[in-house]
Amino acid sequence: MDKFDKQLEALFKKIDTKIELAPQLVAETALEHFQNALLKKEWDGKPYQPYKDKKREPSRGSLMYRTGNLFRTLRINYVYHDRAGLSAGSSRVLYAKAHNEGETIQHKGGVKHITFKKHTRGKFKGKTLFSKNNERASFSQKASVGAYSITLPKRQFMGKSQSLITDIKTRFKTNFKTL
Repeated sequence: MDKFDKQLEALFKKIDTKIELAPQLVAETALEHFQNALLKKEWDGKPYQPYKDKKREPSRGSLMYRTGNLFRTLRINYVYHDRAGLSAGSSRVLYAKAHNEGETIQHKGGVKHITFKKHTRGKFKGKTLFSKNNERASFSQKASVGAYSITLPKRQFMGKSQSLITDIKTRFKTNFKTL
């Protein structure tokens, strides 16, 4: 074998290893793209729909990233030679799909127990307020609640997009420049 054949064989080996790493490269690029969509609060250049009622807007944290739980559940599930899979959500973060696709949640009516606590000391002395803890409550009342629905607007952070394809192409170009 002459020098040219050895160089050609080495080049083909490098190309083969780059091609074998392609699905992993696509998965990592997609994961970064989805995480950036959550951080930037936009999908394909379109910002997320803001809160309709400013009174309901949370006082702390930002839209879709208050605790970071959703962000931390974005992960690569599998990478095979011809495909890769990513997911979001977990048993603790059940709302990932609802936020990504938009959803209307139907709550049925019924009777609820509301607990109150009568304060005898402190800054709330003499006041009766809602109580979170049933054991510390002074008394409780039954209240009938009618059926209602909550509509979550679509705030997509995962899926197919033109900007994702552009990111993948850019990553491939920079990866294959190192041959």
